[in-house]
Order: sequence, then structure tokens, then C-alpha cells
Amino acid sequence: MCAGRKSDTEFQVYGSTCSYAWNHKEATVLWIGHREKPNEVLIENPTLQDPATARYATLPAGHPQGYHDAMMNMFRDYYDELAGKTVARAAPRATFATGRVEMKILAAVLASHREKRWVEVKG
Repeated sequence: MCAGRKSDTEFQVYGSTCSYAWNHKEATVLWIGHREKPNEVLIENPTLQDPATARYATLPAGHPQGYHDAMMNMFRDYYDELAGKTVARAAPRATFATGRVEMKILAAVLASHREKRWVEVKG
């Protein structure tokens, strides 16, 4: 976390033949760097997605999905399940057990910061 830099999440993955970069500020763009061919920039496009994830892309290409989409999809799944509809998800939804694991990780991060050393995440 950094004062004055809100939501500046970035992921970079480096491989032996290519690398990937993604930034929250341009959430619909994925940069792919290649060693043996020109680099690529992929723009999110629901028509090119796997059917398991395409159902969550409610806006046309060029329109980033945001918080309102995530909430709409979560509630749509919830009400579909209440209505007895079968819902195929790309990934399992978080549970209370997932939240408990996340809290253990957070506790270890805070202890590590306080103690200025690596701290084991306790099971």
C-alpha cells in the first residue's frame, strides 16, 4: 500500500520464452513479450473468451468490467442457484474457509512487518 497511489496493482510474469504484464489501471489490456517474434497487446473481448468465463463479460469489447459487474454476477449466480438453475462457473467461489486462510496470511504479513523478519503462515 502506498499513500497517493490507489489501485495501482500490477502483475508481471517472466518466462524463458515470453513474459506477461498486466496493470489494474488498464484492466482490459494484457501485454505479451516474446523472445522470437514481435510482442503482442491483447484487448479483452468477450466473443473470444472461453464459454465458462464469457457469461461474466456483460459489456462489449472495449468496456472494462468493474465493481458493478462483479456484484451483478455474484448476485445473478446466487439467485440462479436459489431458482434451481445449474450454474457453471470458471472458478469456485470464496467460502468462509477461504476467508479464514486469507486472515491467517494477513496476520503473518502484519507480524512480519512488526518484527522485521519472515513469519510463517500458521495452519
